[in-house]
Amino acid sequence: MSFLKKNLPAFLFLAFLAAVVIWNFCTPDRAFSEAENRPLAGRPALSLDTIKSGDFMKQFDTWLSDQFAGRDLWVGMKAGFATNLGQRESGGIYLAGDRLIPRVDEPDAKLLEANLSAVETLRDKSPAPVTLMLVPSAAAVYSELLPKGAPSYDEGAFLQQASERFGADFCTPYPLLSDHREEELYYRTDHHWTTLGAYYGYRTLAEALDLSPLPLDLEKVVSDHFRGTSVSASGLYDWPPDRIIQRVEEPEGLAVTRTEGGVSTKGSLYDFSALDQKDAYRFFLGGNHPLITLETGHDGPRLLVVRDSYFNSLVPYLLPHFSSITLVDLRYYRDGMAALLENCQADQVVVAFSVSNFISDANLVLAGT
Repeated sequence: MSFLKKNLPAFLFLAFLAAVVIWNFCTPDRAFSEAENRPLAGRPALSLDTIKSGDFMKQFDTWLSDQFAGRDLWVGMKAGFATNLGQRESGGIYLAGDRLIPRVDEPDAKLLEANLSAVETLRDKSPAPVTLMLVPSAAAVYSELLPKGAPSYDEGAFLQQASERFGADFCTPYPLLSDHREEELYYRTDHHWTTLGAYYGYRTLAEALDLSPLPLDLEKVVSDHFRGTSVSASGLYDWPPDRIIQRVEEPEGLAVTRTEGGVSTKGSLYDFSALDQKDAYRFFLGGNHPLITLETGHDGPRLLVVRDSYFNSLVPYLLPHFSSITLVDLRYYRDGMAALLENCQADQVVVAFSVSNFISDANLVLAGT
């Protein structure tokens, strides 16, 4: 046997490694991964200080992992192989039949208490009544679909505790969602609820605020190729896509204003351009912004909502009930709740969060400022 034939596997392996190295160095860095829906690390700056501290190697490892040529392909292949071998979880996402359901981990007890206390402080300071609405995750509503023995936070027990703590100032659509669990309440590829799930949330909130909820009167499919955050986190990029359904038309006379850093710009109830992008849930209100004000043109009270992105698809249902709706996202808003309460002169305040965000968001303590 010739030397070449004897060592052919080793030569092929070395050639493969050389090709990968060349491929990596010839491939320009990407600032954002559409598949994973997140920013990617940039090439670290080399300096004596970063070498001494060890930061350079840490940043280099992160950069190499993020910018590895063909990263999306490798991640998808790894996730696909693992699930084909029977693995029922990938990247914190459970494979539950035709659904991808995010795992909800046990919260930090101190953070959870701080968030509950912040809502109580807001309730004590607010001149308007404050209602807390907490939305269960798909892991709670579709718990029977989770892999056998899969760990997931007991959201039902937490919702019961919150109900006992806040009394009449608390509501949750958990019972209504559970009653309608056979319907498409949550996206199969994303952590958010669908517009139908949001409608049941609206009905729950309307009852808590002593409003008469309106019936559904529209079902317009605006996208049939939505793959959301659960696909991005799991690496299962070929998972069958969801539909996004619009159930409320944007009414004439509605004025939407986004405010960020003291600068106000015109917005809209729906952003149709988002439907062709990775984060198609941005269709609702154009995504997350520090402050959004909706002047409806109707007579009625003024509403202030401290919320996460779940509320983006619920707000269209509320438009006929209020003259003005102000939405604040504490992940980005830093001007303080006291000033906002004074400026918007709300007749009703709602704190509306998914359970998974409420138990983990360190910015919620700002609700009490």
